[in-house]
Amino acid sequence: MQVPEVPVDLEGRLDPSRSWTIELNYDGDIETVEVPEGTSVLEAAETVWEDPPCDCRNGVCTSCAGRIVGGKLGEAYVINRDSLEEVTKDKGYVLTCQTYVCGPGLKVELNKNEEVYGMQYGRFEYGQS
Repeated sequence: MQVPEVPVDLEGRLDPSRSWTIELNYDGDIETVEVPEGTSVLEAAETVWEDPPCDCRNGVCTSCAGRIVGGKLGEAYVINRDSLEEVTKDKGYVLTCQTYVCGPGLKVELNKNEEVYGMQYGRFEYGQS
C-alpha cells in the first residue's frame, strides 16, 4: 500500500512512517490488514475487498458507515470530519472514509449504513421525534 496522504486537518497528528494492523469485519468476513498510520478505514477495506460501501468520501452521505468494536478514539483512530450526530458516535459508529488509523487495536465492522441512516434520519423520514 502507498503511504497515505494525510488530510490537512490532521497534519502533524499522524505519522505515515508507522504501520498498524487492523481488523475489518465485512458482513462476517473478517480480515486483518497492515496499513500505514493515516490510512482511512475505507482505504484499508479497499485493499481487501473490491467494492466496500462508499459514495461521497467526504463524511456526508453515511454510505461507508462502520462501527468501532475495538480501539479507542485518539489511541487507535482519529476522525477527520463527519456529519454524524453525537448520539450516533457515542454508540461507536463512524464514517470509514473519515476515520484514520493511528495506533494498535482497531477493529471495525463495515457496512453499517442502514443502522446509521435510521439513527440519523429515520425519525424525520418516518415522522418520529
